[in-house]
Amino acid sequence: MKFESYARDWMEQQNFIKSTRKTVRQALEVYTFPVIGDKEISDITEADIDTIFQSERLFDRVGVFSERLFRVLDELFIEEVDEYLIPVL
Repeated sequence: MKFESYARDWMEQQNFIKSTRKTVRQALEVYTFPVIGDKEISDITEADIDTIFQSERLFDRVGVFSERLFRVLDELFIEEVDEYLIPVL
């Protein structure tokens, strides 16, 4: 599955307040999808994630926004891994 498809599905399932949903959507659409959106999740590397955080545009948003983007990506990948590691009963 492509990262963008998975991330959009994940975002729709979250119970975010309006401002959080807007920030998460922006973080994904502006900074993340251009770098890894069209990649298969299994093909994403640590170097790809580093590329996101090395973006010049993201440097203008350092601090809280970068931390939030990191937490969003962390949550996305944790849920993705859990889907494959938890055996189906």
